[in-house]
Amino acid sequence: MPSPKTREVHSFLGKLNYILRFISNLIAKAESIFKLLKKNNTAQWDQVCQEAFEKIKRYLSNPPILVPPVTGRPLILYMAVQQSSMGCVLRQHDDAGRKERAIYFLRNKFNECESKYSFLEKTCYALAWTAN
Repeated sequence: MPSPKTREVHSFLGKLNYILRFISNLIAKAESIFKLLKKNNTAQWDQVCQEAFEKIKRYLSNPPILVPPVTGRPLILYMAVQQSSMGCVLRQHDDAGRKERAIYFLRNKFNECESKYSFLEKTCYALAWTAN
């Protein structure tokens, strides 16, 4: 897949948005590409965008396989809070109890006000948002 041209960036991100819940931490991976869509943006596709694009391609060529949850087994929640986004993955151990398998991904980009929160406030917000 070739990297998108200037006018194709919006279409590319729209396609990613369609499968967003299956991609772990996509907002952080594609942050430099998302910045190209902001109003009054003068940025162009550069090496940082190309590296993000390549990282997404590598991830999509070998994605984790989501499995349905098994009733009675404990669920494990991993959460990541970053400067401009948060994400989490819900996992569960397999039948042997050795390997964790992904069940579901959640992610959210902080709006302008939320991005000004302290790290602790962002973490609390992320926990409440995830639980909801």
